[in-house]
Amino acid sequence: MERRGLVKGALILGGAWAIVARPWNWGRAPELEFEPFDPVPGFRRLSLGGQVTGGGLTGGGAGGAVLLGLDASPARDAAVEARVRAEVEPLLWSGWTGGAPVPVTYFTDIRCPLCRLLEPRLATLEGITLTTREYPLFGAASELAARAVLAAGRQGAAEAMRERLHRTRAVSGADALGPLAEGLGLDGGQFRADLDGAEVAARLAEDRALAGLFGLPGTPSLIIGRTRVVGVQPDAVLRAVIADEALARG
Repeated sequence: MERRGLVKGALILGGAWAIVARPWNWGRAPELEFEPFDPVPGFRRLSLGGQVTGGGLTGGGAGGAVLLGLDASPARDAAVEARVRAEVEPLLWSGWTGGAPVPVTYFTDIRCPLCRLLEPRLATLEGITLTTREYPLFGAASELAARAVLAAGRQGAAEAMRERLHRTRAVSGADALGPLAEGLGLDGGQFRADLDGAEVAARLAEDRALAGLFGLPGTPSLIIGRTRVVGVQPDAVLRAVIADEALARG
């Protein structure tokens, strides 16, 4: 990687850490406010200090959100979008009727550096069930990586593939993914078939339709119970939203 790329990456991650950590707010309880999310009845969106999160695509958006996107608008499938709108609650909640654990759906792009800051923190949150949805926004390489994660997931190795791709500087094409899958102990033939298969394509279309339904402007983004949260938010904010969701539907 060129020196310019390293410097740019360091600045992005450093800026993200500053907003996530917010040292000027240490010791202060988060002030949470919510507004109805009119496009999806029954859902709401988080606002902080009266500013609704999710304003900008890069850097600090409204409410201190940090997220990345969009390189290009993905293709839309009207039929999938209609189905997802009709089935949004079972797709997100899988039978949740309230209380803990609270379902959290996480939208990510393998090439999003800010997602790498958020993912280990999500793993430490208590009282949730976490589902990851692929939302590739950084061009063909992002989409290929998303399909690789989903294809590996059909053999129970989605997160192993995600971690492997995080450690790979670049994937030149689909041919390079087979050896990566086999290195994880997967059936290479099945993986290659699934990579271009109808099931993976359908799941990716569903993930994109859900992201579109909630108007997610970039990655990372979360749906915590019935609350839309975009960008990298402090742990205290995430925990407060989770607790509020558990009480609201408990």
